[in-house]
Amino acid sequence: AVLAITLTNKSNEIMGHGAFLDYPNIPEVDQAEWESWFDERYVSGQVNSLNSLFLHYFVSQSEYILGCTLEIVRTTFNAVPDLHFIFLAVPAKSTPEQALGYLFKP
Repeated sequence: AVLAITLTNKSNEIMGHGAFLDYPNIPEVDQAEWESWFDERYVSGQVNSLNSLFLHYFVSQSEYILGCTLEIVRTTFNAVPDLHFIFLAVPAKSTPEQALGYLFKP
């Protein structure tokens, strides 16, 4: 499943965009088996494919990045009533943009 959220201003100009999928964007993880992969690494009996999404793609105009980040996450939770978790998978030697790091904690 894919959920794409695009923010626009009053002039209908695109301010930001986020794309969410129901599996982590980690090449080594089988899309159909990610729950067992997750359970092996993290302590959480509540995370499953029905209540979780993974942020795969995010872009924003740089001057509005924090506001866009907050609004895209808020809109995602409002659009999917059963959603409890949104995850961001970041490669080991990378750091997310500051606004994403503000919302997504390791």
